[in-house]
Parts: sequence; C-alpha cells; structure tokens
Amino acid sequence: MKLENWYRLSFFEQLSNIAAEVNRLVENEEQNDKQYESFYLDKIMELIDATFTDPKNDIRRKKELLDEYDQIKHYLNHEFDSKYILDYWDQYTRAIS
Repeated sequence: MKLENWYRLSFFEQLSNIAAEVNRLVENEEQNDKQYESFYLDKIMELIDATFTDPKNDIRRKKELLDEYDQIKHYLNHEFDSKYILDYWDQYTRAIS
C-alpha cells in the first residue's frame, strides 16, 4: 500500500476501508476458515497503523482509532457477536455514503 494514496482519503474513507476488511474477517470466521484469519487481521492492522500515522488525523481522531482497534480485539475475544461488530463498523461506510 502506498501511504501517500492512503493519506489522500478522508478519515471516514479510511475507516470505511478498514470496515470492509473487518467484514471480510467476519465472513471468513463464519465460514470457519482459519487459513485467511491472520491475513485479514494483518491487513486490518496495516490499515489502522497507516491511519494512525496519517499527519492530517489529529489526536481526537487517533483516540477514536484506538477505540476502533479495541472493538476488533473484543470481537476476536468473542465478547461481541458478528452482528454487533458489523453494525459497529458499518457506521463509517454510512458516513461516506
């Protein structure tokens, strides 16, 4: 991924792209296919890191991003079901629609 291209996206566009990867992770888990779980997690972490390092994202956005990261951790610890995590992340897709 080229960071300069990522940095051109708005914060909500960045989160919407992360949401797409979260969706893929959930779909993969529902199919019980462990082969790609680490691939999707790595992609999500790469996008979160890129968003966190984006110079235009101020401290308020970075704090929000840390909350989003926590939501993923809670899901992976089976504290949330797939419907919750998908609804949670869907807010970013709706924000840019």
